Amino acid sequence: MDIFFILVSCLFLLFAFGSTAYLYRLAFASVQSGSIRPRAIPSHRFAIAIPAHNEDAVIADTVARLRQLDYPAHLFDVHIVADH
Repeated sequence: MDIFFILVSCLFLLFAFGSTAYLYRLAFASVQSGSIRPRAIPSHRFAIAIPAHNEDAVIADTVARLRQLDYPAHLFDVHIVADH
C-alpha cells in the first residue's frame, strides 16, 4: 500500500511540475516575442439594410452614424428599406 501511495504521489508531482513548467515557458515566450501583430486590412464587403417605417425623425442620424464606422467606406453600403 505504501508503494502505491508513493507511486501516485510521484506521478502527481511530476504532472504538477510539468504543468507549471509549461505555463512558465508559455509566459516567457509571450513576453520575449514582443511583437504585436499589425491590424489586418479590412477586405470584406457587406451591406447594412435598415428597415424604416415612419422613422423620419431619426433615420438621418442613424445613417450618419453608420457612415462614421471605422471601416473603409468603399467596402460597405447602407440601404434604407421602406417598411410599409
